[in-house]
Amino acid sequence: MEDAARALKSKDTPSFTRIANWLSYQTGKTVLPEYNAIATAVSEELNKSIKGAAPTVSELEKFGAALSADNTLETKIKVINDMRQLAGDQLRGLRQEYVGGYGKAEEFDKKLFPETKRVFSERKTSSQTSEPRDLGGGWSYKGTR
Repeated sequence: MEDAARALKSKDTPSFTRIANWLSYQTGKTVLPEYNAIATAVSEELNKSIKGAAPTVSELEKFGAALSADNTLETKIKVINDMRQLAGDQLRGLRQEYVGGYGKAEEFDKKLFPETKRVFSERKTSSQTSEPRDLGGGWSYKGTR
């Protein structure tokens, strides 16, 4: 998601970004449609994981506005990091629930894809907190807050 946001090469102001995105799309570049497809999929899945049910149209519109291709790169990266934080919090809660009722933390951790662990353990921007948030299992997330 972050790579797709960076590929848009957003400007410092949303109006310039909107014009640049329009020109890019009109000249046949695929960056904007690719970003929009990824943003839509991420919005739906993240909203489902946080809410526990399919998102409403209103909820999707709010997530969509937050991830708008017209936003500045800084705004998109902050929103992505905040979403990553929410997903990490949800994952941590699921882990605690699993450990509390079903098994060992190591068993839960084995069920996670390596990519999932990687996403929640890497540092993404210089504006992040210096202390990582412990997600358990030896992995953590260093996000904005």
